[in-house]
Amino acid sequence: MRFVSLQHSGFRNLVSATLSLDATHVIFLGENGQGKTNLLEALYMVSYGTSFRTRRTRHMIHFSEDRAALTVCAVDGEQTYTVKVAIEAGSVRMFLDGKEVRDRKEVIRLFPVIVFSHEDIQVVSGPPEDRRRFFDQTLCLYDQLYLDDLRRYYRVLRQRNQAVKDQDERLLSVYDIQLADIGITVCRRREEVVEAFNGLFPGLYASVSGMDESLHIRYRPSWETRNTREEVCRHLHAGRDRDRVFQTTTSGPHRDRFFFIARGKQFTDTASTGQQRLVSLVLRSAQAAFYRERTKRLPVLLLDDVLLELDPGRRKRFLASLTGYDQAIFTFLPDEEYGIRSLSDESITYRVAQGAFHETFITDH
Repeated sequence: MRFVSLQHSGFRNLVSATLSLDATHVIFLGENGQGKTNLLEALYMVSYGTSFRTRRTRHMIHFSEDRAALTVCAVDGEQTYTVKVAIEAGSVRMFLDGKEVRDRKEVIRLFPVIVFSHEDIQVVSGPPEDRRRFFDQTLCLYDQLYLDDLRRYYRVLRQRNQAVKDQDERLLSVYDIQLADIGITVCRRREEVVEAFNGLFPGLYASVSGMDESLHIRYRPSWETRNTREEVCRHLHAGRDRDRVFQTTTSGPHRDRFFFIARGKQFTDTASTGQQRLVSLVLRSAQAAFYRERTKRLPVLLLDDVLLELDPGRRKRFLASLTGYDQAIFTFLPDEEYGIRSLSDESITYRVAQGAFHETFITDH
């Protein structure tokens, strides 16, 4: 899949325009705060119907406007798609080839977009929910059934939490069974994705870091060895007093943990910020490789100034590791030594200033 063009109006600080994106590599050069990340956010919006930066739609609309609109044209083999997104305060509407999208998974399966951003370091060093979100997103990229299961799990979880607050023992027994059935499925799928990642991630990290260090991912489910409905239900029943104290369900996939392990210890306990940043980049590379292996399709990569903090050697090795994509879209600072030669001759480059984009030509190809 590849983006061909993007038309935008009223979106953040971007000056209304139509941009050609029809190249394997698209490069946006500009100082911070000029609109580079906003452009990547717009492409993410037409792919997922949501932002990777905020949940507040008002923040995505220019201060002088009441609404924003995005229209992207994309191709996948012989098929051409048009997605339109209409953004107003409190609402987002999507249209695929003129028909309103009722469920975002209709678009997610068509537009495999993976974004590399500075916030990805939270997957490594942030709270457990950031790691759960990463691996759930990895599964949802290619498995619509998992997305349905995850939605059902959190719907039942909300219902059970309300029953905990109401001290409704009858409903708790019903929700325990439902939560166990769906939750066991979620846990098994997470076990599978971690196993697959441990076949991809350690080698990628060693290659990019240049270090002979074994780094792998460990999954620790909240329900641990409880693998049947009966075992989970007994566990949930035994924990009801604790649940009542905290007024919530205190065990289940929503409490699962993922750890990065090196030399038998948690990597984040001793890793520097630079090492954590590198791990977050390699995780996204592994996510792209995982998607490619499972679907035999090539994703689009959005890379937002993520090479800036890498030393030249690791930057070169990281770029070399980025293989197997249909399109990669980069943002860079104007004077950054980003090694454009390694991105091939098929590229479009824009200079970005105050939300406006001007196509330019780089002479060091």
